[in-house]
Amino acid sequence: MELEQLIDHTPDKDSEAKEELTNTLAEKNDLFAEVEGKLTEIKGSYESDPLALVGWMNTLFALADAGITSFDVSGPAFPHCPLHQLFGEANSLDMYSGVEKMLATFKRRYELERGPNKIQIFTKLIPNIFTDVFSPKLVTDAVDRCLARMELQQLDLVQILWWDFQEKDIIPTLKALKVLTLDDATVNEETGEVTVNSLAKVRAIGLLNFPYRAILDALQQGIPVTSVQ
Repeated sequence: MELEQLIDHTPDKDSEAKEELTNTLAEKNDLFAEVEGKLTEIKGSYESDPLALVGWMNTLFALADAGITSFDVSGPAFPHCPLHQLFGEANSLDMYSGVEKMLATFKRRYELERGPNKIQIFTKLIPNIFTDVFSPKLVTDAVDRCLARMELQQLDLVQILWWDFQEKDIIPTLKALKVLTLDDATVNEETGEVTVNSLAKVRAIGLLNFPYRAILDALQQGIPVTSVQ
């Protein structure tokens, strides 16, 4: 709008400046149109109609149909978030929320058409351990938010990255995660039959960039480590 007003108020005698402003306005309009098109495509991918499959959703469908059924939450650079979000006081652990939502949407759409339990999503937790507010409970709270955000009952794999093993002991946090890998179950004392009341919130635990000693410590503490990356 400001450019349009500027063009209108530019004297005709200053044709060179007016032409430059007009070209700039045209470029911006083209850019806005391109962005709007991308947004429309993404919104369409969230519809329940199978015919709404477009763009990135089609690509993921093709990968899964070819046998690639596990998807790691990440971005073009690691970690894929602003530093203030990574090291902020809030310690929200939600820096991958956007990618999680998109992959969870794909998982629901794919399994609706191909059958249940076809897609696995590997998410990440990267706590800011350098603040006084950090506690293992922040990690378990983050898992609850992740489940709600992705509309899932269970996370396939939660991978944790720990910035400094000398700064803070990771074992209490890993033990808090271990609790989330246990089903809520009851045992009939007479028959011995086990009834699962609710699934574990986390199916498996992974470690990111852990040194050998830290991996060994985790295993010796009984942490059920499934993957090391």
